[in-house]
Amino acid sequence: MNLTRQIPLTKAMRFRIEYLPPHTVRVHVPLAPNRNDKGTAFAGTIYSALVLAPWCLVTALLKEQGTKADVMVYRSEVKFLKPIRADFVAECSVPDLFRKLAKRPKRVTLTSKIGDTAVFRGSFYICAK
Repeated sequence: MNLTRQIPLTKAMRFRIEYLPPHTVRVHVPLAPNRNDKGTAFAGTIYSALVLAPWCLVTALLKEQGTKADVMVYRSEVKFLKPIRADFVAECSVPDLFRKLAKRPKRVTLTSKIGDTAVFRGSFYICAK
């Protein structure tokens, strides 16, 4: 998956994606290009990293299964619990996701987090091509 081609904004944000087999994705985010006027992480960047981690996980597992599908977020909620003042990592880990995706669901709801600073819960449509 070439993320900077699929989602060009991730290049400017300098996101780095790390896949940890079998079912974890981490999105590493440097603070410098993603800070706000207060010197903390910009809320839009935090949200982007939190939604990107589960999106990448679902997309990668579908590809691994040989399933051609588009993955789109259709509902989400994020809680910003405290300011982020340094580089950070958004993580999504779902041990049973491969089994769920094997059943060919039309949607899946996942959670990602940035330590104890932010939590995302989102539902994704999976549209077969």
